[in-house]
Amino acid sequence: MKRIKTLVVDDSQFMRVILTKLLEKEGISVIGTAKNGKEAVEKTKDLSPDVILMDINMPVMDGLEAIKRIMYEKPTPIVVLSGVTKNDRDKGKRAIEYGAIDIIDKPSGELSIDISTKIPEIVSKIKIASSSTIKGSKPKEIYAKRKNLIRKAVVIGASTGGPSAVEFVLSKFPSDTALSFLVVQHMPQGFTKRFAERLNERCDIEVVEAYNDMEISEGVAIVAPGDYHMEVVDKKKPKVKLNKNEKIHGVRPSIDVTMLSAAKIFGKKLIGVLLTGMGSDGVLGISKIKEMGGFTIAQDEATSQIFGMPKKAIESGNVDKILPIYAIPYEIMKRSME
Repeated sequence: MKRIKTLVVDDSQFMRVILTKLLEKEGISVIGTAKNGKEAVEKTKDLSPDVILMDINMPVMDGLEAIKRIMYEKPTPIVVLSGVTKNDRDKGKRAIEYGAIDIIDKPSGELSIDISTKIPEIVSKIKIASSSTIKGSKPKEIYAKRKNLIRKAVVIGASTGGPSAVEFVLSKFPSDTALSFLVVQHMPQGFTKRFAERLNERCDIEVVEAYNDMEISEGVAIVAPGDYHMEVVDKKKPKVKLNKNEKIHGVRPSIDVTMLSAAKIFGKKLIGVLLTGMGSDGVLGISKIKEMGGFTIAQDEATSQIFGMPKKAIESGNVDKILPIYAIPYEIMKRSME
């Protein structure tokens, strides 16, 4: 089995040494290390790693600037090790916007036992990132705004590689759209609020993080909070309910939880969209939406960073349309007028 060539970037010599030792023990090949963003950019070009494990707060050039330059000069899958303070979380969210694949909370201590507890997650994320496809250019936008819509709801589910895909879809809708959106993005607690805020800044529609009993409204996208499942309740006045029930597919929020409940409330007026991501979350939800007469869409392999969830949904036989990311907003708008 091919060993994943990884570049470890951290300003702490201790972290570089211990991460290298622990990753090598797990079968990950550390082909180089860098103590700041500037070195990371140079070594990425020289060594061509399969994956970069990137710290954020570093001297000379921080991780954010390094991610931007790497994505421009030599696009490479990047997994970020971020701190747990609010400022660190904001930077972690920006790292995703700049092209990073995923974020892992970095232990606050600098002892081998602190980081060793994170190794299983780090190894898993590195393996996922190594199978992703990083593209330097964005697809052509083909969406044209239309009016006179029949009220419908849209549930969008995404995981690895999802933040930029979700943004692309939501950014194509006008503020006066009659559609309501529910977004479930696999993301740690603390990151979804900033994710919603950034989407709100970049989209014409309003985007907010969900709170308990929040009513579902036209022209608004509601984002499930990290570590909470988001259910849809009440047919007469649809709203969302948050809970911390058991994780589904090892995640919370779960796409299935939102899709299954929304299908019961909206029936044939629901459009289900499953974007890039690892695993099978959303497959049951897509099947339920189809069963209730709704319309289902899955992102295609060519534009998915990880063709896991979409592929499994397609294999279930319950996907109506398989589309590249740039065609999905147009299809949603088209179906909303039927």
